Amino acid sequence: MAGLFGRPSEGSLRRKRSADRIRRVRKLVRGRRYDEALAEGLEYLADVPHNHDVLFIVGGIYYMRGRHREALEYLGRAAEIGEYDVDMLLLKANAHRALGEDARAAECCRRILEVDGGNRGARELLGGLDL
Repeated sequence: MAGLFGRPSEGSLRRKRSADRIRRVRKLVRGRRYDEALAEGLEYLADVPHNHDVLFIVGGIYYMRGRHREALEYLGRAAEIGEYDVDMLLLKANAHRALGEDARAAECCRRILEVDGGNRGARELLGGLDL
């Protein structure tokens, strides 16, 4: 931490650089520059492997590209950090569903409904699974 007249600490500079990199990844996604966002996100995760937001973004890009196994790798890591993130769980459920893993998709939906009992997406997905 910087004193009143001191220089910023190395820790605060590192956090700022990290936040800037995350903002860049998000900006690339908003601009639909997914190749660049994926590259930036993967590079960031090589340095900071446990950032929930970037794991979710990378998983989401892989999902959009139909690369569901890769999506699940990153979404699974995100789930270890934020196990009740409804958006992440719904994306994870849909990836499992796309791979024909209905029991795993149902497990994600049930976890969503524990937190958000009225979640329409989870209810609809759960109702359409072959269980």
